[in-house]
Amino acid sequence: MSARPRAKVFRRALAGLSGLAVSNGLWGVLGAGGAYAHAATITIESSDVAGQGFNDPTPVTPVGGNPGTTVGDQRLNVFKTAAQLWGDALESAPAIVVTASFAPLACGANQIMLGHATATSTRRNSVGSPRDTWVSVALANALAGTDLNGAEAEIRATFNGGLASCSMGLQDWYYGLDGAAGDNIDLLSVVLHELGHGLGFASVINPGDGLAPSGFLDAFTQHVYDNATDTAWSDMTAAERVTSAMNVRHLVWTGENVARQAAQILALGSPTMATTPALAGLAGNVSESDFGPLVATKPVSGPLKLGTIAPASCKVTSNLMGAIALFTQSDVCAPVQLAFNAQKAGALGVLMMDPLGADPPDTTGVLPSLQNYGPVTIPVIAVSSNDAQVFAAAAAGTTVSLAAVTTQRVGADPMGRAALYASNPVQSASTLSHWDPLARPDLLMEPQIATKAPHDQRMELAVFRDIGWRTVCGNGSIDPGEECDLGPENGAPGAACNADCTNGPAGAGGGTAGAGGGPAGAGGAGEAGAGGGAAAPPETTTGGGGCQCDLPRCSGGRLPAESLMVLVAAALVVRRGQRPGRRRKSSRPANPAP
Repeated sequence: MSARPRAKVFRRALAGLSGLAVSNGLWGVLGAGGAYAHAATITIESSDVAGQGFNDPTPVTPVGGNPGTTVGDQRLNVFKTAAQLWGDALESAPAIVVTASFAPLACGANQIMLGHATATSTRRNSVGSPRDTWVSVALANALAGTDLNGAEAEIRATFNGGLASCSMGLQDWYYGLDGAAGDNIDLLSVVLHELGHGLGFASVINPGDGLAPSGFLDAFTQHVYDNATDTAWSDMTAAERVTSAMNVRHLVWTGENVARQAAQILALGSPTMATTPALAGLAGNVSESDFGPLVATKPVSGPLKLGTIAPASCKVTSNLMGAIALFTQSDVCAPVQLAFNAQKAGALGVLMMDPLGADPPDTTGVLPSLQNYGPVTIPVIAVSSNDAQVFAAAAAGTTVSLAAVTTQRVGADPMGRAALYASNPVQSASTLSHWDPLARPDLLMEPQIATKAPHDQRMELAVFRDIGWRTVCGNGSIDPGEECDLGPENGAPGAACNADCTNGPAGAGGGTAGAGGGPAGAGGAGEAGAGGGAAAPPETTTGGGGCQCDLPRCSGGRLPAESLMVLVAAALVVRRGQRPGRRRKSSRPANPAP
């Protein structure tokens, strides 16, 4: 079985967390302990009552780098760590306040609510923000350099404190900080994910109706593009956006920071599926399994055969010698068990039907405790229920070929643009505001929880740079040879950071500091002067006084500021399945109502 490449995990010590002051339910986390200029301070405001949530006094043993000795302490340490990871990376003079609780949430036989989080409001035409564009209130505050929403929190979050009492065989959250959650759900990755939505990784548009609040898009949606119609979402009607949201594997991100980061992070070898003869009605979208070899390393081709099983034992009862086997019973038998039994019956590869009915299909997963079951040595691919029906009706002798485009990155289009999650039908709480789950390695803002929960924020920080956040220093990446983010060419002249990761002198394109100025040009750590100096292309920056600078010239004028309350929280759920290795999570993006 081939090893799965995974994203590099940034592990930071919990140093200093135990010494943070706790006062009236408020915990403040200053990014990097104040080592970086303007690092964001993310403050957690607990709304839990005594004895519940963050105040749960149940004794526990320290785990995975989390030194807490009560359930409440360990939960708080996870939130502090998530706050520090985001605070270390983002610049904001105003503090970012997160109102958080850890109370029991609804859970049933088929679905468990893990949690939900959202920006409390979005802002348009506030000082320093791009004109006529909605941004999360945390970003609006950072760009304005002042707290625009007063005592109101910037992010609201609630997580399930009663997970252990729910069904579906879950023990509880994993409170360690090392990502070693095993078969449990890694709380740190979930908190990082949900805070990411609150900070701006979300569209204000409901993909089910395509409507832009008050007729204006947000900074996230401004970078959404349909590569099948060659049309940006900013140029579409509401009806066209609804159709585009279902254009599976054709919704991509156009920001330049993400394009650079995707080239460094995403693996090569995008999986493909073809048939001979071509089958009418076959969408052909596939997802890879979390077990068995990748098709990039073991391409296979053979006649299609329907796999049949004995439901009580999951033993294969059909002759699959030399065939590509199709199974539609992945909700009855564990996929890894089916795949291994198909392998013993002579199959060269396996197609698993996703029983949920959506396209693209959910990733065929396995719990870490079953990772080496068998082991499975043939490729295993998930297909949608629609495609499974097309296969089942195919004529005898139909051949299926599973291979990979070796020059295309997994989770990006042929031009290297990272793919967003488009689905048919629209998943109202997941479509659009996540990465496509095909991405390899697993990304933090996918609509699923990976078996090895990612803590790597590099792709998400690239999104944040594209939508207007200023990162603390460097180029948003720990490049080869760096121990911290030194910027281009490992901290060479013109880089944004010195060797100690503190801000360095202004580089090419950077100006000198000045009140109300926009950020420096490419490579520079300085800031443009009063009123907003021009940034060096291709960076898009915003100067003071509401002036938007996206070329070496500026035209502006201040527009009336406007804000919208965010009415729908981002919900995170676990749905019932055959003990999947990747638990589908459904996070409704922040969506302001006019």
